[in-house]
Amino acid sequence: LRRQVEDQLALDPRLEAAGIGVAVHQGIVTLTGHVGSAAQVRVASDAALRVKGVRGLANELDVVLPGDHVRDDEEIALASANVLSWSTQVPPGSVKVRVVHGAVTLEGEVRWHYQRAAAERLIRELIGVRQVVNRIEVKSEGQSESLKAKVEAALRQCGISGSARIRVETRADHVTLWGTVDSWAERDEAERAAWCVRGVCHVDNHLSPVAPAVTTIR
Repeated sequence: LRRQVEDQLALDPRLEAAGIGVAVHQGIVTLTGHVGSAAQVRVASDAALRVKGVRGLANELDVVLPGDHVRDDEEIALASANVLSWSTQVPPGSVKVRVVHGAVTLEGEVRWHYQRAAAERLIRELIGVRQVVNRIEVKSEGQSESLKAKVEAALRQCGISGSARIRVETRADHVTLWGTVDSWAERDEAERAAWCVRGVCHVDNHLSPVAPAVTTIR
């Protein structure tokens, strides 16, 4: 499993895999070492979780900026405000930024989860950013009384093979997903499907990826 994770990291052209160490214990992968940006921390996590058999991930990577990528907090704050204001996916004036030693905190309210995710993605890609803390809240309008049924329908429509093993609970505008899926990719896809339902303002994802059964031929 460790070799498979290392191979997956090495295949991604966005990463310098030589600076990343991989340890595995009982299916839990730990990444150590350093990368050159906050965006690469997320890329490394996604790459490791793509490997079948990975049960969990501890990402302990440090961001070590190349010399020409070092920016002071004022420059990062200005760049962050500009890139958010130029985005077609983030409502104007909905998100504010705070920067401390290269760590950017995002605050505000949006109507959809994709807007929250877009804001974080834009900031992660900026030169000089060491970390992104996303505290943007989703405040959706038009809450549906049949929220549970709509989330269940969305899960069936997105083609998740293990959708029948997912249990949906709703409380007001909060959705909780329980059960098992076949992979981390399906876990993420189920969460995205739930967020796409109008009226959902919070998703707690308790889905667990299960390793495929091994058949022994005697």
